[in-house]
Amino acid sequence: MKGRTVLKYIKYLLGAALMCAVVGVLVPATQVRSQAIGTALTDSAEVIQNEISERLELSEIGATEHVAVREDARKAAVRVITPSGRGSGTYFKIGGYHVVVTAQHVVDDNPVVIIEGRNGETVYGEPILRGIDTDVAVVLIPEMNSREPLKYRTMPAPRNPDRMVGRRVTYTGFPASHDLMTIDGQIAGYENGHVIIHSYGWPGSSGSGVFDMRGRLIGVVSAVDVGRWNWMIPPQLVEDIVWVAPVWDIKQADITAYLRARGER
Repeated sequence: MKGRTVLKYIKYLLGAALMCAVVGVLVPATQVRSQAIGTALTDSAEVIQNEISERLELSEIGATEHVAVREDARKAAVRVITPSGRGSGTYFKIGGYHVVVTAQHVVDDNPVVIIEGRNGETVYGEPILRGIDTDVAVVLIPEMNSREPLKYRTMPAPRNPDRMVGRRVTYTGFPASHDLMTIDGQIAGYENGHVIIHSYGWPGSSGSGVFDMRGRLIGVVSAVDVGRWNWMIPPQLVEDIVWVAPVWDIKQADITAYLRARGER
């Protein structure tokens, strides 16, 4: 009986250690025999947490969540108008600041752009951050009344981009001559620093925020594909292959720090 009791106690300790690793609990140093044990537990916790996160990414999301993500994106979608053209964007609130995230090629080098909401509301915006290696721009604007800002939540950069394939996404914008339109799709691949989605895109949808079904911003619509099959066949637009410029390197803390550094309140 005594041996069974000891065996049960050992199993209990192993179970407790595994639980600590799963939830990321750090055991106080006074309760471990050496620093090496504590380090091993921490490393195990990080590995297990990463694995759990990636598995959760692949889990199904209910229809209710899908509807909520689309509705929230529609309430935050705006037009971005410049002297050379127009595109789309998404309205966010970051701390006490109001910004629009759009595509860099939409704002181009203009010092001021017009942001159009609903019911005739327009405000002036100042592009404050422009992407270098990604086609993303952040525009500072005053608070809007006809639009509802989203919290700035981005999808973390994946360790293995292939694990994004098949994930469902949605974006809302103002393509071509249309009013507000919401388009769904799914991730098809990752190439040349862009997320490739099987969806639809037209002129005017550039800059639209692309969200996963957890409501996290993946990037902005950057371009539709140009198919080149043979030197004898002219290049053609492939409107159901859409290139998305990722935003996962543009952190909320970076935007806030930049605005504070330039004296914005």
